[in-house]
Amino acid sequence: MLRKHLAEQNWKKQIAGKAYNDTDLVFADELGNPIEPRTFCRRFEKMIEVLMIEVLMKENEGFPKVTFHGLRHAFATICIDGGEKVHDVQDKLGHSTYNLTMNTYRHAGKKKSASVISAIL
Repeated sequence: MLRKHLAEQNWKKQIAGKAYNDTDLVFADELGNPIEPRTFCRRFEKMIEVLMIEVLMKENEGFPKVTFHGLRHAFATICIDGGEKVHDVQDKLGHSTYNLTMNTYRHAGKKKSASVISAIL
């Protein structure tokens, strides 16, 4: 899927020519500029919806709704449960304070990483 996205992005660069602002972003608008976070989340959720429909057609099973924020939360929880230092997770998430990370993920670190992963899957 990312290869397809890269091919589409390269096509947009060619179409835009010199007007394209090549900032090496993975997700950018038609001119290479950062996209709005809400736009990214909507596109992400639509992509997941399409993927889930494809999987459902093959396996005939239900899946919970997956959001970008949910993946971010799962990532942080798995990191902390896996032994990452909270300060490192704080940096990765871009949280301004240690307390923000701890207040959000205070439940993390109480389970082993394997049990958290199996609960998510």
